[in-house]
Formats: sequence, structure tokens, C-alpha cells
Amino acid sequence: STDPSWDQGNAKVIEKLASWFKDLGFSVEVIEVEPGKHNMIARMGEGEGGLLLAGHSDTVPFDQGRWNFDPHKLTE
Repeated sequence: STDPSWDQGNAKVIEKLASWFKDLGFSVEVIEVEPGKHNMIARMGEGEGGLLLAGHSDTVPFDQGRWNFDPHKLTE
């Protein structure tokens, strides 16, 4: 967000995600990139090749009125 009042840490959500990934058998690394801001790397397996999924946890509050369609419904 460009509004500093929404700029909060993401430690709690990263801790929860890390716990879920560990329960699924992933090795998990959490890195604090600046005070209160964390990245998580989850790995499974070794060797060449692989699959990379990237996302972010620094979101802002949801406002249904700003969408033209349901953002929680899978569409193609």
C-alpha cells in the first residue's frame, strides 16, 4: 500500500505458512529481509529441475465494491 498506516509486519502469516509447509514435509527457511518483514522459502526434494511458486503476503484490506467480479471465484 502507498498508505503507511497499512504497512505492517508479516511475521504471523509467515509463521503460519511455515508451519503448514513443515507439516507437509517441506524444509522451510524464513528470512527477515527488514525489521518485521519476512520471506519464506520452502523446499522439497533435491537435484536438478523443479518448480517455483512465488507469491506475497503484504496485502491490503479487501473491498468487494472495488471489483467487477468475485475475486475469490476461480475463472478461466
